[in-house]
Amino acid sequence: MKVRLYRKTFDYFLESTRRKVGPKIEKYGYLGLTLFVAVPLPVTGAYTGTLGAWFFKMKKRKSFFAVLFGVVIAGLIVSVVSVFGIQIFDIFIKRNL
Repeated sequence: MKVRLYRKTFDYFLESTRRKVGPKIEKYGYLGLTLFVAVPLPVTGAYTGTLGAWFFKMKKRKSFFAVLFGVVIAGLIVSVVSVFGIQIFDIFIKRNL
């Protein structure tokens, strides 16, 4: 009894979300998935991108490469900010010459 209620609720949630977000997924597709994963913020990483690809029934191979490129882009962004971001704070430090 509880399993059927859970299944029914979960299926309803999946279908309603697919109806609401589906047109945007169709518009942006795998590029949108890559950009979503590439944003280095919490809840926008590889796990969430993979879950989203499964959720919207995207092809596994294409989703894998979209998530892979997104992770590489996110890594590059974090690396650049780590290397050059610390130097930006030097403008706030007063130096006595």
